[in-house]
Amino acid sequence: MHGAAAPCRRPVFVALYYDLPVYQDVYRLILTLFEIAMEFPREYEYTLGQA
Repeated sequence: MHGAAAPCRRPVFVALYYDLPVYQDVYRLILTLFEIAMEFPREYEYTLGQA
């Protein structure tokens, strides 16, 4: 029972997705695009995706 001591393991911290900088940047971008789209005239509501 007297063997080599087990290595001391440090706790592993995993970042949550909403703490990642890339998530925060994309979220802000989506909110900005949404706010811009809300300012479009109503007649464009169903024609934006049409060619």
